[in-house]
Parts: sequence; C-alpha cells; structure tokens
Amino acid sequence: MKQNLHAVLNNKFLVAAVVVCISIFGIVSSCKTSRSNSNYANQFLGTWTIRTSTCNTIGSSFTITSDGIDQLYQSRVLAGAGCLKSFNLSGSATANGFVFPTNSFVDICGYSYTVSEVGTLSGNTLTVTVVYSGDLNTTCTETATK
Repeated sequence: MKQNLHAVLNNKFLVAAVVVCISIFGIVSSCKTSRSNSNYANQFLGTWTIRTSTCNTIGSSFTITSDGIDQLYQSRVLAGAGCLKSFNLSGSATANGFVFPTNSFVDICGYSYTVSEVGTLSGNTLTVTVVYSGDLNTTCTETATK
C-alpha cells in the first residue's frame, strides 16, 4: 500500500511538473523580442542634396535607405587627396536624428580613414556632422534637403 501511495504521488508530481513546464513554455514563447515599431527611419529615406558645407561638398548628394524599422544605410563618396572611394555606412534612427558609428575605409590610393556621422532633422532640413580621421582629419558640418 505504501508503495502504491508513492507511485501515485510520483505520478501526480510528474503530471504537475509537466503542466508547469508547458505553462512556462507557453508564457516564454508568447514573449517577443521587442523591436521598435516607431519606424523613425522613414523621415530620412531618399537622396539628400547638400546645400551648405564646411568641406566644400555643396551640390553633392548622399542617399539613405532603411531595413524598414530603425536601421539606416547611407552611401557616400570619400574624396580625400583626389582618391575617390564609395563607401556605405550603417546606423540607427531616432525620433529626430540618426547616428552612423565609426567605420574604417581605405581609398583607391591606399589612404586609411575612419568615418562617423550624426544627423539631426529640423523641418525638412537635415544637419549632418561628419568626422573623418586617419589620413584625412577633418570635421564637416553640412545641411541638406531632399
């Protein structure tokens, strides 16, 4: 009798453990990794024409694309010492700005650069600060519109 009681209790404990595990699995699987659905990136998408620049890039343009959420991608041309190099940056959007962290590049003449960028949108004007370091050391402030 004592042995049957232990078997019944063990079975009840096993059933309870399975129920708890299934409940926990259900709770955990219903939790989703939260990724912002704010879609801040939309306001930056497109081709921007530089209107003013401290680095003589007036009239030049750059293009910003997105992954559809808050990740941004930008194509630019690095023109240090006449050695043109196209490069792409990857960054993130916020409510009224973006950040492209430091990336490293080598131009077609073999010069090395790091590039980082911060942008702020006010109305339809984007103000961008681009920092170049390495074989080219300068900071450019640009205003651009679509």
